[in-house]
Amino acid sequence: MSFREIFRRSSVGLSAPELTGGDLWLNSEPITILDKPNHLFMVDFWTYS
Repeated sequence: MSFREIFRRSSVGLSAPELTGGDLWLNSEPITILDKPNHLFMVDFWTYS
């Protein structure tokens, strides 16, 4: 598969979906992607097993 095909199939340039379902925020007040337009978000998912 060429780079152009991979890029065409990617989500580059699209808006990220809102994260739903979680109601417990540990280190901040709940925010939405619409609250911070044009910002970069890093989401770190972790669990204890």
